[in-house]
Amino acid sequence: MPTETDWAYLAGLIDGEGHIGITLANLKPKGDWRTHVVILTVSNTHIDTLVWVQGMGPRGTLVIRKQPKQQVPIGNLRWSSSSAIEVLKAVQP
Repeated sequence: MPTETDWAYLAGLIDGEGHIGITLANLKPKGDWRTHVVILTVSNTHIDTLVWVQGMGPRGTLVIRKQPKQQVPIGNLRWSSSSAIEVLKAVQP
């Protein structure tokens, strides 16, 4: 169970390394129904930190990529919709 300090740490990660956005998504294959979706992403080269954050609460999707000309991989931890809102509410205080 994450502590208040854990959530405060995540708030700092979001502030320094994160992105909060709203996008328009098609929910039916033919694009008949569209809605807005909240997206929360934290990017970092310290993959262990992102794995730790991923285990704190709502399960985000972790994608690790090694870019050409970069020596270390970059991890992107992403939450969307209700999971993103749940994380943002947890770090709000």
